Amino acid sequence: MEIYEAYFKHFDQNQKAMAASLPALQYCIRLINSFELEHILDLGSGISTVMFTEKFQNVTSIDTDIAWGNKTTAMVKELLNKDITILDGIDKLEQQKFDFVFYDYGNLEDRIFNFPKVMALDAKYIYLDDFHILPYRYYVESKLKKERLVFLPETIDDFGRFGALIIKENK
Repeated sequence: MEIYEAYFKHFDQNQKAMAASLPALQYCIRLINSFELEHILDLGSGISTVMFTEKFQNVTSIDTDIAWGNKTTAMVKELLNKDITILDGIDKLEQQKFDFVFYDYGNLEDRIFNFPKVMALDAKYIYLDDFHILPYRYYVESKLKKERLVFLPETIDDFGRFGALIIKENK
């Protein structure tokens, strides 16, 4: 994808190991398009914010790191000529409905700490990035009740990372 490669011209190759992978983002974009999902929540800004903002109208992005959020905002302006605002807290979203959530928020401690808040959101689909990390995976699996968890081998990247999808059947 053109925008994916353009994004990484600003960083060294080490950033690719930290950023959301192209297979993960391609999977999410296909899912969003196939179910005609409209309201996207991107938890953790970066390449996901750039690609979702390129493809979709209603994208809300939140990050734990204000400086990184500012870099992402500048990158969206430069690559897409669009102005966006990146928010700084999940707590501000309690009353909003999202069709799809991309969860790649902060470090693993942030993700574990905020997971109950994410599960409380009014959202049918939640993509969990970095699901190859066993402590994170075990934590998530221990917290799920009626939700369906789908491992996504099609999201495996060159680093061996992959994601999973939570589907809330009652949404």
